[in-house]
Amino acid sequence: VLCLPLDTTGRNRRPRESEVRNCGTWLAAEIERVQPAYVVALGTVALAALGRIEAHELVLSRDVGRVVEWRGRKLVALYHPGARSAVRRGWELQVGDWREFPGEWCAVGD
Repeated sequence: VLCLPLDTTGRNRRPRESEVRNCGTWLAAEIERVQPAYVVALGTVALAALGRIEAHELVLSRDVGRVVEWRGRKLVALYHPGARSAVRRGWELQVGDWREFPGEWCAVGD
């Protein structure tokens, strides 16, 4: 979603729908400029923002790590590595998701 909205205490908060909508055009343009082979959505907010650009079938809780065709490239949904996501999917499972990712494009430390 490409922004870091903060609450009144200066802590990260979930972006408002209007903020996601306002960033959508810029996000789509950035993807086109970079021309990545893979687009990795880190969390439900990112996955939904990408779905606003072009629909996809991914649901994070069901499809974590699954790769689908999207706008001429590969789209994969992974949990955001923040502390909140560990409630739904523990850190060890998240590290495993990255290690299962196709190709050798990244390395995840322990």
